[in-house]
Amino acid sequence: MSRSVICVVRSVGERTTDACVKALEAQTGQEPEVLGELSFRDTVRRCFTSALESGEPLLLTCDADVLPYAGCVDELLMLDRQVPQNYFQIVGDVDDHLFGRTRNGGLRLYRVDWLERALRLLEHSDSVRPESGLILPMAKKGHPSAYSDAVLGLHAAHQSRSDVYRTAKFFAHKHAQSVAELAALWRTGGPESDFAVALEGLCAGLVDDAVGPDVGLRRGGRALVDNELPALSVADETEILNGLPPTLPSMRWATYPTPVTLHGRFDEFRRRGDSFAADTVARLLRRALRFVEPN
Repeated sequence: MSRSVICVVRSVGERTTDACVKALEAQTGQEPEVLGELSFRDTVRRCFTSALESGEPLLLTCDADVLPYAGCVDELLMLDRQVPQNYFQIVGDVDDHLFGRTRNGGLRLYRVDWLERALRLLEHSDSVRPESGLILPMAKKGHPSAYSDAVLGLHAAHQSRSDVYRTAKFFAHKHAQSVAELAALWRTGGPESDFAVALEGLCAGLVDDAVGPDVGLRRGGRALVDNELPALSVADETEILNGLPPTLPSMRWATYPTPVTLHGRFDEFRRRGDSFAADTVARLLRRALRFVEPN
């Protein structure tokens, strides 16, 4: 592929870092830059700065606990050709090991033209979700995000037990609305499974009011849990990557946040092939029901 994309793997020592790098290098023809700071906000800042200094028009970031599927880079570049240039970023889905379903995130394709503005907003974005906290402020500046339901990789599988614990501890705050769902799923795991470790981390997060994205990060030192897994060997990485499915492509993408003007919403629904009339009726009905007194 052409040198139009700077590719960065964001790592704090995840067990799948090298496998993630290899998967992306195979698709881009260039070894991704690996960046990682103890503060996630600092990591995002370095990614944006590195992209601005590169002179390339696109920045592809991938978290090191994601194993990219074959074809994911081409899928993002195809979406880039469809999405209007004022959009800030393009985000796909991943198969999430800890959620047991697909959800968005993991790989993001940023338009470098808008990163200077994003850097200014980053200094004041949400402390728990500093990167996601850019989405609404950037949209208010005229740069919404495009969300595709293409499935681009596998998230949170084959990780160290320490990182599973750390991730689940953060989930107690990052995904507070999903705690009951996650706890029910993780109770199904055996005593030595990732789910058992995740359940311990979730419980710890629920009683810790100061949990943020940087909780429990370490570079070496004592692990957070017992019976830590060994590092992946080259043979392990090859077996894991060869066992991954290809990217599940999709022609559909949605603007987030959904446009608020009537004209903007009409154009969005028409492009997606959805019923604008049905959505309008549903919105009016929901609004009316807010004022209905329960019996």
